[in-house]
Amino acid sequence: MKEKTMPVLFVGHGSPMLALETGEAAQTLKKAGSEIRKLFGTPKAILAIGMVRAAG
Repeated sequence: MKEKTMPVLFVGHGSPMLALETGEAAQTLKKAGSEIRKLFGTPKAILAIGMVRAAG
C-alpha cells in the first residue's frame, strides 16, 4: 500500500493569542489538525517560522 503524502499547510495566524482563544478561527484550526491526523497520521515534524519586524 502506498503511503499518503502529508499535506503542507501555511497558516498566517494574525495574532499569537489565536492559540489561546476559543473563537471560530481557533476551532477551524483544531478541526483541521484532527482531520490531518485522521487521514495521514501524526506529523513527524512541524516547522514554525516567526518574524518580528522592528519599527523604524
